Amino acid sequence: MASTDDVSHERENLERRPAGEDGRYDALFDLAWTHYERYEARREIDDLNEAIDLHRAALKLRPVENGMGNRFTSLHNLAVCLSDRYDEQGAVGDLEEVISLLRAILELRPPGRPNRDTALRNLAICLKKRFDKQAAIGDLDEAISLLGAALALRPPGHPRRHATLDSLAACLDHRFNGQAAISDLDEAISLSRAILEVRPPGHPDRDATLRSLATYLKCRFDKQATISDLDEAISLSRAALELRPPGHPCRDVTLDNLAVYLKSRFDKQAAIGDLEEAISLTRATLQLRPLGHPDRSKYLYDLARDLWTKFQKQVDMPGLHALTPPLGQVPEGGRD
Repeated sequence: MASTDDVSHERENLERRPAGEDGRYDALFDLAWTHYERYEARREIDDLNEAIDLHRAALKLRPVENGMGNRFTSLHNLAVCLSDRYDEQGAVGDLEEVISLLRAILELRPPGRPNRDTALRNLAICLKKRFDKQAAIGDLDEAISLLGAALALRPPGHPRRHATLDSLAACLDHRFNGQAAISDLDEAISLSRAILEVRPPGHPDRDATLRSLATYLKCRFDKQATISDLDEAISLSRAALELRPPGHPCRDVTLDNLAVYLKSRFDKQAAIGDLEEAISLTRATLQLRPLGHPDRSKYLYDLARDLWTKFQKQVDMPGLHALTPPLGQVPEGGRD
């Protein structure tokens, strides 16, 4: 962790390297890096702001690539710092600048150069962030195109292929939600199946992949009403729940998803066992969302609705009617 003494030392070093002198670029870079290290340790925004200013100054000293990678390094580090500030403060101007910097990095990584796949994916991720903020479909379309290009550079066996598959599937799902093109959803499902193959039992992200694939299949069921999609979504959700035991931070979400899927199958097939299990799962979800939780009222409503549905399904309505005389047969004066 960088200390105040480290910052002071690097600042003194910079002061000994005035503008135009050899070594000023390195001094700017070192001081920026020291401020960024201290920001990561203390999370004080002033350090991040200072690192950004210093990286900007260093970048101005490298208007073109000099063959030593200095311009690429400055572009990358400035993009990282601005991205962190955007994540913390949400100023869209920072994100716009990050995207411009990443486009410049991509120009320094033409086809055939190492790390082009990383440059493609990083730009795609930031375009997706801007889409989330501004909902401009062009950003999402470009992100999908860039991720497809990155995936082509990360063939089966590549250690980061699964992350690219994951990002591309998520972007396609978002575009489906906006445009309802079933081909996007079909591709997201296909990609998620491929992700599952490279995240076998024991992989730390397998539970998230199971949940994502289940979600996509449920979306397709809602669109096409193919019961096999819903059956598979339920099976995948059960597997995800096993990987999220009591105490897992995402257990409540998985319980809720499985309950929703089972209720959908009950609505389709009227198997009382599905409804009973959905009720049990909603009760378990409520235990994880105690008084004061912002979503508690929703789950109380869901539970009440499902209990009423169960009552209506199970009560012997003809027998009940046999015990109740028609209104015209009620003795004058009403019931006792």
